[in-house]
Amino acid sequence: MDYVREKLKSVIFNRLFRDETIRLGVSFGTKLIPKERSNDSEIYYIIRREGQGHGFFSNFMHVLMNVAIADFYGWVPVVDQETRLTLYHADRSKKNNVWYKYFEGDWSIQALSESSKKIIYSDEKFPHQIYTRFIEETSYLEGLVNEYMRPRPEFTREAADFLLSSQVIGAEVIGVHWRGTDMNKVGRQQATLSELRFHVDRALDTGMVKKVFLCADEEKNISDFVDVYGDTVIFTDCYRSSSKLPIHVNQDARIRDDHAFLCGKEVLVDALILSSCKQVVGKNSNVLNSARILGGIDSDRVVMLKE
Repeated sequence: MDYVREKLKSVIFNRLFRDETIRLGVSFGTKLIPKERSNDSEIYYIIRREGQGHGFFSNFMHVLMNVAIADFYGWVPVVDQETRLTLYHADRSKKNNVWYKYFEGDWSIQALSESSKKIIYSDEKFPHQIYTRFIEETSYLEGLVNEYMRPRPEFTREAADFLLSSQVIGAEVIGVHWRGTDMNKVGRQQATLSELRFHVDRALDTGMVKKVFLCADEEKNISDFVDVYGDTVIFTDCYRSSSKLPIHVNQDARIRDDHAFLCGKEVLVDALILSSCKQVVGKNSNVLNSARILGGIDSDRVVMLKE
């Protein structure tokens, strides 16, 4: 991984970051970055994103690409989901840093801002050029996640316990991400059942795969898979849509206690389970790509369906 990291730095960062940080408008805190600062001084890179309507793993990717910037320059990345609210704030009147309810760490943006620490603020727009360059560099991105963005251990345990209770190990499972309502929202076509069945059937026919883990946000998609594969299909007990409304934009707090937080937690656990599977199948999505990164899944274990 050191080779990959250094190659990316020399080939990509030297050319890309010079232009990209200008394009993204990375701004220096005026009172916190003295020109005579020591190279040994710790600098904190506060990662923010504009708008509140983004999905969990869209936010994850935004953070990850900015962590790449921080890692390159030797800055300490700190995620600001305290002053920048998200869909996953259960109580929007309380600006707690919800990122660190899902990932390791515990940062107060207010305390950091009021301190004498040296701070750089990220741009709040999604860094598309960096994403395009990096998204296939799974081992490099996995290293960044392991160093800076590890999911909290209770969620990792929950994913492992799910497979244990299903009496399988990840190597005996094919993971399917059937992206549903969110595809409707962005105007793309969902994968068809027949497309998914083609690859699932091939895996089951080898005799080495015992279960199909289905990650889906629509109740109908779960029902369709169960109709075909019966109890060979395993899936988590989470909130799913029975309409065309994406679950992460359904902010009706009456659905259940702590609904907003749980929507994030459930998709995170699903992605962690996907990341443990022998093979993953689905259309291009932030959930599928994040699972690949979390599990260090090589491209030969991924079936990316055509658009």
